[in-house]
Amino acid sequence: MKEWKNRIVVLCTRIERLESLGEVASDLAESLGCGVSFLYVREEGLLELPIFSDTDGSDEAIRRAISEGLGDRANGWAVFVHDADPADRILLEAEREKARLILTDRNDGVERIVRHSPAPIFVAADRSAHPLREVLIVLDPAFTLPAATGAIDTAAAIAASDAQLRCFMDYELILDRADPSIDPVVGAMTPEILAQEEADLIERTRERFESLCRERGQAAEFSVGEGGMVDEILQRSRGSGADLLILVPQDRETLLADAAPDIVREASADVLILYGNWWE
Repeated sequence: MKEWKNRIVVLCTRIERLESLGEVASDLAESLGCGVSFLYVREEGLLELPIFSDTDGSDEAIRRAISEGLGDRANGWAVFVHDADPADRILLEAEREKARLILTDRNDGVERIVRHSPAPIFVAADRSAHPLREVLIVLDPAFTLPAATGAIDTAAAIAASDAQLRCFMDYELILDRADPSIDPVVGAMTPEILAQEEADLIERTRERFESLCRERGQAAEFSVGEGGMVDEILQRSRGSGADLLILVPQDRETLLADAAPDIVREASADVLILYGNWWE
């Protein structure tokens, strides 16, 4: 299992998100028992917004203004101001601190953060709903028990005590049955054989998923689709009224991992990404 320190690193790129990100960071820090490093990162060369017009413009003056803007919730937090590429800065800080979690607003670099983060990533929606009462956990068809258990336990830790947790899995059909393949053992694989093998695999995957959810007492929904994982997951998230969407790609090579950046960009809810192999 990957080792993290009890530290949340927060990336704020828009000063108007200061208060809402501070609220989310405070809730997560309390739930997870973590300290907080809060980074306000300006793109190099950008002018400060009017909120800082009464400061002398130095990083230290801006840092003090941000600390005051965060209020009492930020007591004990480390607050930093940087002129840098936001994605590069937060990835560097998360690696340096061995952070347990990256919390970020939606910004131009968020897809890069999702693809390269060394830690779980919580992307706060513009209108985050806290406390979290509706949580949709999306498991990878290639999930392992440690990954699924870790995701469910994390959801329970950060959501409200009376929250509704639901598990969902989308198994996307990607086999082109028009192209028979050659199996080195049994020879030619006809479209019919391939279709039956796929059907068997789908059923085994469904049984594993539903068995896990029964054991954990979680509501479960299994879907087989061909319309694309991004649209399927977003539809389920919106249909369930989820405040938080948790994606659990088993590693960075699966279809769910490929879909994660697009889901983060389009989702109306907060999104938490937990790569499953971090629990291995």
